[in-house]
Amino acid sequence: MTTSATATVTASGKGVIIGLLVLLGVELYLHNDDFLHRYRSVFAVGRAANKIAYVIKMQPAIVFMGNSRVDNGIVPEVVSTTLNLRRGEVFNLGIPGQNTRVLSGVVRNLERRGVLSALQLRYVMIGLDASLFSLEDDLNYSVFLADRWQMAAAGEYRDLFSSLLRLWGFSLNLKGLREPARMQDFIAATLMDREPWGGSVLDNLGHRSNQERLPPAQRDEVPNQGAPTELDVRARTYLLTALDQLLARGVNVGVFFTPQYDRSNEFERSGPGHDSYRQLLIDIQARGVELFQVSDMDAYGADLFSDPGHLNEDGAQRYSTALAQAMHSRWPAIGAVQ
Repeated sequence: MTTSATATVTASGKGVIIGLLVLLGVELYLHNDDFLHRYRSVFAVGRAANKIAYVIKMQPAIVFMGNSRVDNGIVPEVVSTTLNLRRGEVFNLGIPGQNTRVLSGVVRNLERRGVLSALQLRYVMIGLDASLFSLEDDLNYSVFLADRWQMAAAGEYRDLFSSLLRLWGFSLNLKGLREPARMQDFIAATLMDREPWGGSVLDNLGHRSNQERLPPAQRDEVPNQGAPTELDVRARTYLLTALDQLLARGVNVGVFFTPQYDRSNEFERSGPGHDSYRQLLIDIQARGVELFQVSDMDAYGADLFSDPGHLNEDGAQRYSTALAQAMHSRWPAIGAVQ
């Protein structure tokens, strides 16, 4: 082998080693909490982790959990005012796009961090709808937030491995940085501390306000009230596991349905495909979990929604007031948690 060929091979080997070290560095950083905090304005999982960190640090007495319908639909300050509590005693831990696997992982994390054993978190309210039971995870929440032991027990080894090798598991979201606007946000977050869209959790207590109103074109659409997707047994197990963890720690747990425009909740319907949801609701209540229903939410008009599935700010304030009143009626002591 000539000298030049040897030099080429040596340079190539060094390049491979440097490349592997860079990948290792990125992988290690993805396992550092600083990554999620630093890029909370870029990735949805960063905002979710920021909300979880608030609960761990500030330990509010009442926490609302669920997906985007809770994120948009519950105003903590309205709940606090209605219950005559101090600001900060109520927090919105709704995570848009999460499923029960992630929700159960969040509860397990709170337990591991001592939040459930500190006797400070007294009430947890969980918003239910069918989308919470879809185990699809386009935002890659499970990579960071799901519990590995639970995934192993469920036989979800691919998801388990993606949480161990996060550079692979989070690759779809990282590929999004190829979009110029997304890369611009990433660079800005690298250079300075940036809050996610909707503002700091210290200011909004986890609630993402939406001022939009339902477009007239969507008001006349006939909602699809057909049979829902069959309830996934694993998704059901994840929810029940989370409930059992909370109840075992003496936390009062309630479930509720957020309003939807001109349609009912899957748990409230009857007919083919809905039996599994109704049975789950029966099993939930059999555990001692309270079901809260707001009597007039079927009458919520189009002016209270930003789209058929989500409340706008006016709707969120109205619903938060009514739900807090229902909570006080069922749990009279809730006004004395401070």
